[in-house]
This record gives sequence, C-alpha cells and structure tokens, in this order.
Amino acid sequence: MRWFSSPMRVIVSVSIAVIALVPSRNLAQQIQLTLVDEQSTWSYEASGTDLGTEWRATGYDDATWDSGAGILGFGETYINTIVPYGPNPSDKYRTTYFRHSFTVGFDPGSITQLHLFANYDDGCVVYLNGSEVARRSMPTETIEYTTFASSHESGTYELVDLTEHVGLLSTGTNVLAVEAHQTSPSSSDLAWDARLEADTSQIQFMWSGTVTASSFRVKAKLLSEGLVARLMVDQDSLFSVPMYSSPDTAFLAENNRVVDLSMTGLAASTTYYYALELGGGAHTESVGRVRTCPP
Repeated sequence: MRWFSSPMRVIVSVSIAVIALVPSRNLAQQIQLTLVDEQSTWSYEASGTDLGTEWRATGYDDATWDSGAGILGFGETYINTIVPYGPNPSDKYRTTYFRHSFTVGFDPGSITQLHLFANYDDGCVVYLNGSEVARRSMPTETIEYTTFASSHESGTYELVDLTEHVGLLSTGTNVLAVEAHQTSPSSSDLAWDARLEADTSQIQFMWSGTVTASSFRVKAKLLSEGLVARLMVDQDSLFSVPMYSSPDTAFLAENNRVVDLSMTGLAASTTYYYALELGGGAHTESVGRVRTCPP
C-alpha cells in the first residue's frame, strides 16, 4: 500500500477498511541533501575562445579542460584556483566556462525543493543538463561570448531557487555548466563557486504487516543510502509523547533500502498512530493508524 504526500496528512487504518483524511500539522521533516558542495572541483575553460553552445550539454567532452577547487577566478584573496584572463590586463577574456558533474543516487521525483547558492563575479548564466535555469547580472537577450555583465561583487553564496527545474534532473550523472562574464575588458576580478541542495521527502512507499494484541510491523522503501529509520508511535495523532521502535538502516545491497520496523509492548484493543523518524527528524507526511487486536 502506498501513501501519497499532499497538503493533507494521510491516515490509513490497518484494522478496518476505512481511510480518513485529517488536516496536517506542520511537522513534516524534509531531508536536505547536498548534491554539489562549496569548493568542489570544477572543470574550466579560459582561453579566450568562443565555445558556442555545445559545451553546455551533459555529454560534452571536457577532458582537455583544466580543473580546480572553488572558489575559482582571480583578483580576490579568497580565490582557491586562479584562472587565466589573457595576456592583456586591459583586455581580459570576456567569458570563462565552468562545468561540474554530480550524481543523483535516487529518484529525482522525490525532490520537493532545489536550491543553488551561487558565488559569482560579475555575471553568470547557469545550465542544468544543457538547459538554462538561471542568469544573474546578465541582460535578457541572447547571451554571446562577448556579452558584458552588470557589475556584481562575489563573496557570498546567494540563493537561486531552481525548484521549477527539478524535472531536468535524472538518476545518475548530471551536469551543471556555467558561463561567467566580465563587466568590462579591464575588470579587476572574476569568481565562481556554487552549492546545490535538494530537499526530498525520502519515503518512496510504506506498508503495514502483522498486527497482534501487543505489536505491529511496518516496512518502508527509502530513497537514500544509509538513512536510519525508526517508527514513532503514539495514541495521539500529533505525536505529543511518542514511543520509538528499534532502528533499521536502508542499504541497497542488504535490503534494497527497505527498512523493517516493529513496535512491541502495546496495549490490546487500542488505536495507535505511527510515522517514521528519518535521520533523527519526525517525518509526518505519511501517517498510519492501526488498532491492536483484542487480548
């Protein structure tokens, strides 16, 4: 049986064939995953060459590009990898290209929010798997190699909401590609680095098993490797004073990321509500209801 998340909290009764919907209290615990971390290694191309558009594609071969850890650029004390700007300080390269591959090891359909935190100078255009998802300090028209940016100073990681572009992600290898533009030929600095974070519900599906007078069993398919889960159980649907089961851990090789959880020591002929605790946080997007058997 599968429970679906929505603005309502789903309550499923095991002992009777009734499904009831009750308003959700804002307890849902989202799991935040870092897909790309700050100061990760990026490939870059800084030769003064106009690469057109092919460099944005996921399958583009960037093996001949240089690489280094963020923050990449020049002209600032916090730069970790210095990229060249050309032989003439008064006529620097207009555009520098960056690429970073990362892996999504779960179904991207579980992602509820996708956030990029960009540290850039002066302007940038960001592509996810070949499609433009953001531009900052850049004009609205078609971007060329020679297009100048508006002035913008780096130094902080600024939030860029990419949630509407979650559909561009795929399970497996994904690519962020970025073109950073100068504000003028004599611009004194350049910078690029980023962090990409995803919030996900983490529960693919959940179903109940044996119910006795003093116990019941629940299994759940989780999406993240190594995620520790426990059942939280209470007679109160708001889980004001929950009890907890022993933990189980989701491992693809051992259990196909299916955790098997049992709650014991319960009172007979009593209704209980249950949800999952994942990674130490209450996850009440999906809530079950079970009534134990008579003694």
